[in-house]
Amino acid sequence: MESGLINDADLTASSYKTDYDGYQPQHGRLNVVSDTFSDSCWVTDTTDTDQYLQINLGTPAYVSKIAIQGSPGGSDYRTETYYVMYSLDGSSYTTYEEDGSSKLFTGNTDATTAVSSTIFTPFKALYVRINPQSWNTYPAIRAEVYGCDYGLSGCPEWYSDGFTTPGMYRLALPNTGNAYDHVYCPMDQLTNGVASCKDYHDNGQTTDGLYWIKPSGSAGLAIYCDFDTSEFVNDVILMEVGHDYENETHVSGTQYTGAGSYSVDVTYAYASASELSNLAQSSLRCEQLLYYSCSDTYIYDSTPTQYTWWVDGSGSQMTSFPGAASSDSGCFCGQNGNCVGGVETALCNCDQNLVPSRDGGYIVDKSVLPVSAFYAGEFDQSSDYASHTIGKLRCYDADPSTIPTSCQDAADSFGHSTDGYYFIDPDGSGALDPCKVYCDFSSVKNAVVTKFEHDWDSVTIQGITGSGKYGLEVNYNGVSLAQIESLMAGALRCEQYIEFQCYLGTRLRRSNRAWWAARDGTKKEYWGGATDQTDKCGCGVLGACLDASYGCHCDSQDDLHTLHDSGYLTDIDSLPVSQIRFGDTGGSKSATVLLGDLKCYHQTSSKMYESCYHMKNDGVTTDGDYFVDPDGTSSGQDAFLVSCDLSHNDTHVKQMFGHDSETRIHVTGFDVAGSYARDVNYDASWEQFEAHFSLYNYQECEQYIKYECYESKLLDSDTGWWVSRTGETMRYWGGGSPDQLSCSCGVDGSCTGGSSDMCHCDARDSTWATDEGYLFNNTYLPVAQIRLGDTDSGEGYVTLGQVVCYITTRKYANTCKM
Repeated sequence: MESGLINDADLTASSYKTDYDGYQPQHGRLNVVSDTFSDSCWVTDTTDTDQYLQINLGTPAYVSKIAIQGSPGGSDYRTETYYVMYSLDGSSYTTYEEDGSSKLFTGNTDATTAVSSTIFTPFKALYVRINPQSWNTYPAIRAEVYGCDYGLSGCPEWYSDGFTTPGMYRLALPNTGNAYDHVYCPMDQLTNGVASCKDYHDNGQTTDGLYWIKPSGSAGLAIYCDFDTSEFVNDVILMEVGHDYENETHVSGTQYTGAGSYSVDVTYAYASASELSNLAQSSLRCEQLLYYSCSDTYIYDSTPTQYTWWVDGSGSQMTSFPGAASSDSGCFCGQNGNCVGGVETALCNCDQNLVPSRDGGYIVDKSVLPVSAFYAGEFDQSSDYASHTIGKLRCYDADPSTIPTSCQDAADSFGHSTDGYYFIDPDGSGALDPCKVYCDFSSVKNAVVTKFEHDWDSVTIQGITGSGKYGLEVNYNGVSLAQIESLMAGALRCEQYIEFQCYLGTRLRRSNRAWWAARDGTKKEYWGGATDQTDKCGCGVLGACLDASYGCHCDSQDDLHTLHDSGYLTDIDSLPVSQIRFGDTGGSKSATVLLGDLKCYHQTSSKMYESCYHMKNDGVTTDGDYFVDPDGTSSGQDAFLVSCDLSHNDTHVKQMFGHDSETRIHVTGFDVAGSYARDVNYDASWEQFEAHFSLYNYQECEQYIKYECYESKLLDSDTGWWVSRTGETMRYWGGGSPDQLSCSCGVDGSCTGGSSDMCHCDARDSTWATDEGYLFNNTYLPVAQIRLGDTDSGEGYVTLGQVVCYITTRKYANTCKM
């Protein structure tokens, strides 16, 4: 009581003196004096022997000692003798006895000294009453109750011990070594059992906490029910169970040479693995993450002998590793025939025993969950090491009738419009389980965005030679590739950003050094910004790579700079990326791969417009991002994303094309002309731009470009240029003339260095200068790449705006677009 663990609401009394607020029962705590009331304690309103202070302990406990004291503020109210009564149900009370008669305890001879009395035969109680029998002036008490927690192994044991009222009980759970206060026991439903958290929810329970459930096949277990988890927008119940091996656990040592000679048993909170197995099989969906990172240690050797495995909830050794089908042997890469090491018969990445690797992913087969143990072996050298990471068991439940089949269905059938994570069942009552995806209803006005997140954003390697010797699977946070494929169906567009950063000459496609795998495991030998069968990166499609002999910037083997090849992968038949492979990072060379989330766009409106102008003519008035399809939905190019300013003026609309290089970008350390290359990735392909420009004669398009320079030339000596969508080198700048190959100041001879210079920056002054302006020619727009140099001793900043098109009709073609 003194500690505050017992709430004020759990301190009640038969009466209390009302002429002073400090005499209420919540002030009856030992050694506690209120800041507001100097004489705070419990004081009765009447002076008879029927009065009592009642303490609700919250959960049943053994009581072994009681201490009391009187009023602290000078009134000298105190209790001199008292009885103690106790109850388990709050209605029937027993007076504590010793030697066959009620024990009269001795209390206080002054108001402030605490007097303790031992309970020689501790009693079990939920409620304790202190009943004054003699006193000075008024019965007054500040009390403390001492004892120990009383816990049984389950709600049925409490029921058998005489506790028949539903409520909170303390459980000392078997097989876990843990005891938990405030576990809800449904004493009136123990016979048939409450099978799940959902059953509680259906019966009106909404308070998160520990509850006793009895899934099919189970004797019963305690589980934490998160009834309306904030993780999801729609109504989903989360049951999450932690354990003692959640953190990455490192393994090394030559004592673990034999198969499975290293082992750990996983002890879960609340319940044993076998009981949690019953929970998993009765839930709508369960998942658990398991990774094994290795260096010179096997999962399977070439015979194949299994050295490393996990054990399922029923105690069976698993021959498959997470990410692969639980009915097969090996890992995900083995089932696809693309494990690292170049041996098609390898079952796991770790089996190549050459470089650091990783196998694993999400276990989503409910019939084998949870992980109950982990075994490893083949540590035959002191340098061998590995680590394992085992995630929490997470199970989900919901009313199946409230689960949408897609983000689009969440909007159309259920009226959802809040961006966030949703519990989605891709095929309704079919074979696929529900899964977690992110639904974005607000970014695009005529489409909903479904986002599939994965388990890493970037990975950097060094010291691994050879082509594709490093491999890393992509796990989409518990969403299987089959579920993703189902949810991709009918999309206007799917995209996934990928970038390769190379340092000191690491190669990408040259000599087939790096690639990615499609969702079916097929090797893909092109990179973001290119298309299948090209064996190139985006710059290779343009014919504008740093070394024109190769199809990627990184294949130029620049030994001085960090180079980038990046772009979007958009082939719906191949996406998402299931694995990345790269190498060629021996010595001081290194490489980094960045991989974005998979995003798919599904049309939500019934009509697809050719342009923003067609929307305006049809009465659409809301500005924002839209998909448009200039050549129609039945043929030609697919729809693409633009921004529409529909209220620009009465005769024109602004249609804008965004890209990934709209921020101010610093350029330094590139001395040779054109040695800095920035590829610009748009939301539309070059072919889609072509469709847009060819179908609209009555539009004017522009793109803003700026270069800020300090001791850095721009156009002089062909130092810098930009590349058009058709791959042509353009040696003029914004505001300048393509005929004069100049910046804007070169048109009128006003450049800083004099009339012979074409740009302010060409003066290479030791002060900051700027060349900026708009590019207008629709034949060449948009800017596909920016090339700069002369920034070894100097530096610069480049800024590139969106492509902005002002679209109208023949009637208004010659009117002011502004």
